[in-house]
Amino acid sequence: MPHCSRRTFLALSAALVAGAARAAEAAPDLAGLAVTDGSGSTLPFQEMLGKGPAIIHFWATWCGPCRDELPEVARFADFLTERDWRDRFFVVSVDDLPFERVRDFYAGELGLQSLRSWQLVRGNAGMVFRLLGYPATVVLGDDRSLKRTLRGPAAWDDPVFREELLRELAAAR
Repeated sequence: MPHCSRRTFLALSAALVAGAARAAEAAPDLAGLAVTDGSGSTLPFQEMLGKGPAIIHFWATWCGPCRDELPEVARFADFLTERDWRDRFFVVSVDDLPFERVRDFYAGELGLQSLRSWQLVRGNAGMVFRLLGYPATVVLGDDRSLKRTLRGPAAWDDPVFREELLRELAAAR
């Protein structure tokens, strides 16, 4: 392996970080993703999002932190409903289970009947959004550029965090 100076190493590192930051700001290619709402039909991811900025929360039934976090996610969805932003928040399961089992999990086992979750049925959200695991949340702008990525559980019940996300939605319009 060739030896490089500390200055060269730092310059290369900075270039890699800058390139990653620019790539993260670009609009992810959503064409390969599709979801279902359990109605039996498949919808392209882009159609689920409609127009406008969006917050997308990815989770799975097999993910311990996801399971712990879902009640807070449901309360955040209710919070957005009260502020007329609910149509900009999408909860998406990445499970391979039949949709009914996923719904039974969050609505039955966790008692979150008001939570609406979509399910990814085609594509790999982790690859598209460069996620390292679940739970994960992304904020997309009006132009579908990636504004923010939250890896791991979030503080959905924290008023400061909630207001910060609302500001991001409003600014992304």
